[in-house]
Amino acid sequence: MEGEQTWQFNHPSWGYSFVFDDDGRVVYGYLKEGDKIVADIWLYNKCPTPQEPEWTDKPKLPCANPADYALENPHEPIESIDEVFVEWSEEEPIVATVHIKGVRWAKLTPGAKPGWCVLARKDGPLAKVLGDEEP
Repeated sequence: MEGEQTWQFNHPSWGYSFVFDDDGRVVYGYLKEGDKIVADIWLYNKCPTPQEPEWTDKPKLPCANPADYALENPHEPIESIDEVFVEWSEEEPIVATVHIKGVRWAKLTPGAKPGWCVLARKDGPLAKVLGDEEP
């Protein structure tokens, strides 16, 4: 599919990494400890935002976040790894703060399934609202 890309950002000291995964339809992020996914987050839809949830429709996995749970992305799709930056906490528990095009976009910490995203309209199964209360 057009626009597919996967990038990995490694923690400088610990065995964690953040994986930016764009399948051409929807974009997710995964916090990994070694090879194990320990947290995940929906980052944005590239496809038209569905009105109804897709999370029960297995062929559509990974699914787009529906309109009741997702704000529209005001930015053009990511074209370069340079448009994504991961800020890592310096102590445990590890926190990965993801910046996209200079915007604080998402946060992940081990066990956060889902994590927090700036485009979450309300807390749901794919993302929680990014605010000041998360880690």
